[in-house]
Amino acid sequence: MPYRRLPNTDAARVRALSRVLELSKKYEPDMLAFKQSTLIKVQAFLPNFEQARMMQKEAKDRQVSNSKEFVESFKKAKLYISHFLQVLNMTIIRGELKPSVRKFYGIGEKDTRIPELNTEKDVVEWGRKVIKGENERVMKTGNPILSPRIAVVSVYYDKFLEKLNFQKNASKHQFKSQQQNFVDASRMRQTRISSVERSRSLLRIRNSRPQTSTSRSIWRNIRLPT
Repeated sequence: MPYRRLPNTDAARVRALSRVLELSKKYEPDMLAFKQSTLIKVQAFLPNFEQARMMQKEAKDRQVSNSKEFVESFKKAKLYISHFLQVLNMTIIRGELKPSVRKFYGIGEKDTRIPELNTEKDVVEWGRKVIKGENERVMKTGNPILSPRIAVVSVYYDKFLEKLNFQKNASKHQFKSQQQNFVDASRMRQTRISSVERSRSLLRIRNSRPQTSTSRSIWRNIRLPT
């Protein structure tokens, strides 16, 4: 027995549902292989489904475009935080600041190592520590580090956080959109299965009784949704 595979992609589902609407305009309701209730569901569902697909594509395009800016902001924030801590160590080596000031930044007094800044989490954590620590230290000692100034570090750190939040929100939106598309497609798949079963029943009835040449011609032009 011939087997028709149901659509398994969003694009294929749109083509199949569009074909249903085309058939509904071409043939009378009693000549169609699906119920009017199914047609009403398709008419209500297809525009919303196409709009959801368009919104998903736009969100994905924005996310891809923002990814380049995000990578650049990550590199800049990482660079400025690292340079600030290097300058801090050099200032201590020159004797301009005491080693104890490292505690303001969450660093051990004798720890001269620059922390790892390989991940987004590292940059978020150390950017927060550096900005907070420098502001607290300046309030007590009054001698800010000048190259780079903490204000400049804060600018690049805030830009990085802005891009990071955008990336996270875009990913959540895309995931929710994909979930909704999957749920909607699953519901329509069940509806289409019922339509296919009904069309096969109609075909069996048609084959069990004599037909005129005209009716055979009409049935020959009716195709199951694909």
